[in-house]
Amino acid sequence: MAPLGLAPVGLAVLIGTSPGSVAAQPPSSPVTGEPYEGVSPGSGHRPPAEARLARRAGRARSAPTSILTWPGFQPNADGSSRFFVQTTAAVVTTVNRTTNRVEIVFPHTAIHLANSRRWLETQYFETPVMRARLERRGRDMVLVMYLRADVAPMVTTSGGENGYFFTYIDFGPGHYLPDAPPPPIEPRGSIGVVRAEGSAAPPVRDDASMRALDDERPPPTSGPRP
Repeated sequence: MAPLGLAPVGLAVLIGTSPGSVAAQPPSSPVTGEPYEGVSPGSGHRPPAEARLARRAGRARSAPTSILTWPGFQPNADGSSRFFVQTTAAVVTTVNRTTNRVEIVFPHTAIHLANSRRWLETQYFETPVMRARLERRGRDMVLVMYLRADVAPMVTTSGGENGYFFTYIDFGPGHYLPDAPPPPIEPRGSIGVVRAEGSAAPPVRDDASMRALDDERPPPTSGPRP
């Protein structure tokens, strides 16, 4: 099945019917004019707004160790599932577990697009993760994953694709879907936003308000941390 990832700006709301019901409007590449299909491991696709990303990464004085460019999800045919996070540099993550939650901490990492912090709703897929999202914790970014089964992921990294790096969070196969489907997700605020690779989404906005949201910087080194 095609990977799910966060579209650059206009994201689809996952309605409680089936994985195939995810849809959106197609964005176009500013270079080729072709539909933009998003980032996934092995696709060779580059992150959106890459020129702005390069300028930000070049600001040596305020640049973080890495910039998180894209999160996504892939259900696999064998019943396993994978979450992945693309970054501009290799990141040594830490994993924090509780009974119903796993947190993958990306230390000293900023975020490229504000939309990457929207929810990944995965409750309709065969995965122990109900939903996941990125949260800022001081200088760090944290992928918070809410579980419906007490299972531990395997976390690995790889690099070299277009100069970017991937962190993989893999869960083994199992039966995680309930016998009765959960109620549909009501669209409200930023909840419920995933799209299938190849599905449509509007192009990246580049107005002043979006740049203000996306151009995050780590907090100062002194004083209380958020």
